[in-house]
Amino acid sequence: MDDTILVEKSFEIIKGNKKEFINKFYYNLFDMAPEVKQLFKNTDEVKQGEKLYNALLLLVENIKDSELLEDVLSSLGKDHVSYGAQLAHYPVVGECLIITFKSILKEKWNQETEKAWLNTYNTVIKLMTKNI
Repeated sequence: MDDTILVEKSFEIIKGNKKEFINKFYYNLFDMAPEVKQLFKNTDEVKQGEKLYNALLLLVENIKDSELLEDVLSSLGKDHVSYGAQLAHYPVVGECLIITFKSILKEKWNQETEKAWLNTYNTVIKLMTKNI
């Protein structure tokens, strides 16, 4: 099945589990990379969770619009640099996303879906870091 379809279908399940997804993602992130917690010290947790979710929603809803995504993700990458994010943080964020997706999607998660999300995440990272 096409990566785009797998990403869209799997995110439909995430939509119904938004709060759980956000909570698990940040729990996983701070557990796996406690040093990044300081990057969020002046951030409202609820608002940050909404930003994460909305960024993923924007990605999924516009996954076929490469021009829009390139513009948005390039800008988002620059923003993350200004927040103190480093290239070394991206792999752990990707791993946290995969772990979180897997924990929520359960039996709906498989190797094909994981590959689709990894491919999508790698594209996102390339676009976010392209001009940095």
